[in-house]
Amino acid sequence: MKRKSKKSAVKKSGIKGNRPGAIIKNGVVHPRDPKKTTGHLWAIVDSLKSKLSRVPTRAEVLEAAGKAKLKPGMASTQYGYWRRFHGITGRLTAPKAAKAKAVKAPKAPKAPKAPKAPKPPAPPKPPAPPVAAS
Repeated sequence: MKRKSKKSAVKKSGIKGNRPGAIIKNGVVHPRDPKKTTGHLWAIVDSLKSKLSRVPTRAEVLEAAGKAKLKPGMASTQYGYWRRFHGITGRLTAPKAAKAKAVKAPKAPKAPKAPKAPKPPAPPKPPAPPVAAS
């Protein structure tokens, strides 16, 4: 009976965490170097999470990644890995509706319309010219 080597088990699972000190959660390896692009993006997402006091949406992460001059495709993929690493599932939406309601001021009552002035009478029509008999 053949035994599977450790290396083939790692290849099958897709986890490259066989390096010493690798942090693996939910099948995702945490990037080791925050100076590299993936680690930099994870740091950006972590800072957004602490700044917003909630999980940032993909659009917010893409906006921050664009400011940091990171590619949007890589940012979107790494955001997905970051969410899976932290066990975040489901669809997220930005709380824009709550902000819009809080910012809107109540409408002032409309002023009553002034009554319309009566139309002046139409000028009288001139009399028709007499018809000549031939």
